[in-house]
Amino acid sequence: MTFKTVLAGLDLGRSSQPVADFARTFSERLGARLVFLHAEDEAPLGADWVELMYEAERFRREAAHRLMGEHGAKATFVWRKGTPAAALQEEAAERSAELIVVGTGAYGDEAALGTIAQRMLRSITLPLCLVPTHKGAHVAAHGGPIVAPVDLASQDLASLRFVRDLAAHAKVPVVLAHVVKPPKFAAYLGAEGASRVPWLLRQMLDDASTGLRTLAREAGFDEHTTLRVLESDDPAQAIATLGRAVHADLIALPAHAKSALARLFVGSTTEALARTADRPVLVFPPGFGE
Repeated sequence: MTFKTVLAGLDLGRSSQPVADFARTFSERLGARLVFLHAEDEAPLGADWVELMYEAERFRREAAHRLMGEHGAKATFVWRKGTPAAALQEEAAERSAELIVVGTGAYGDEAALGTIAQRMLRSITLPLCLVPTHKGAHVAAHGGPIVAPVDLASQDLASLRFVRDLAAHAKVPVVLAHVVKPPKFAAYLGAEGASRVPWLLRQMLDDASTGLRTLAREAGFDEHTTLRVLESDDPAQAIATLGRAVHADLIALPAHAKSALARLFVGSTTEALARTADRPVLVFPPGFGE
């Protein structure tokens, strides 16, 4: 797969800076064209507001110019009317973009997931990269690995092959990971039942390791790809911690089937990881590659 166009949505506030920084550095690693987009959906407020509206327009254009920075000659800036989520989808379709980049929320708010990010998560038809906008987030794409959590039950090969090709173009390694979550009822077992839990968990971890090796082979990863099987009650936190430990530039979540359950996953686990992770999270639309 080739990567020709990366589309980044900017609100032109302070939270746009980390989004622009990641989009610039990552598109350069891919050798892809970068398009910044800002959308406005405000209705006219009357003659009394005209002067203030022009002042706001000047501010936005100055902010756009600053965000373009030294890479301005290599990027395109687009202004569109309409809601940001709809404008991004339309622009991506017109430009045949392979990847959309947006911020997760308000600057300085580590727990928030912004409205645009939430709407994009529920309506995406392309891979979507959520860039953390809180202070202290890691948003520089300087050659760190891509961490790709794997759902062994879904046997998702299309998004894994996308990650494989993405890493090859960016010239970065991949860490494939699977999280084994112990059953909650294990906390309520008696002494005899509890004594069997460690052995059963060990068996689950061994089976996961075998399944991960098989899936990596089927997705076309070579034998040097790092494989990690983790045990945790909180998969989102475990993956976020792994991302920090290996200094990942990106965490890429798997795609899921087009079902009500998949939509629920996109609305819960993905949002939890987007809030928890201190680095960009790549999300695939349900049914990606089908």
